[in-house]
Amino acid sequence: MHGKRKLIFVGGIHGVGKSTLCLKLSTEIGTEYLSAGKLIRDYAQADSCHNQEMGKRVIDIEKNQDALVAALNKSISIEKQYLVDGHFTLFDSGGTIQVIPAIIFRDIMPLALIVMIDAPTAIQKRLSARDGMAYDLKVLSSMQDKELWHARRIGKELNLEVYEVSVDNYSYLKGIMTRILT
Repeated sequence: MHGKRKLIFVGGIHGVGKSTLCLKLSTEIGTEYLSAGKLIRDYAQADSCHNQEMGKRVIDIEKNQDALVAALNKSISIEKQYLVDGHFTLFDSGGTIQVIPAIIFRDIMPLALIVMIDAPTAIQKRLSARDGMAYDLKVLSSMQDKELWHARRIGKELNLEVYEVSVDNYSYLKGIMTRILT
């Protein structure tokens, strides 16, 4: 089935603005938008795969990501184009930054990987306003660095293009997605 999915994976840390941009882009370029978090939550309810998150921490990252792959396999049609937002790294239950295994991305079968980036101070402000919690700037910065590093590693391992895009460069992002999906 590889090569048949018209799917772009849009990653970035919590609060970077993936969902906002993907929603806007999906309307403008005629793609379907899927949130990895929503897919995982919906799949967990439907198939009794109990994914428990504590804030931004994930108790069982492997089970969480297996649910994502299963949910995508049930949801994706080869006739449609998709933007799927998610992560290249997550916080485990202890708050440590963990990478998502490359096999997950192989199983997702994206055409390309996009990593959304922003100033850690802007991300911190966005997260605090959204969640009502305090976030450590150093941790957010470290997570974004690891997110970028891991996306590049996955791209190299799976022979996929990796695009690093600032959230304030919408026209560049739209151009990339349009070029990939047409």
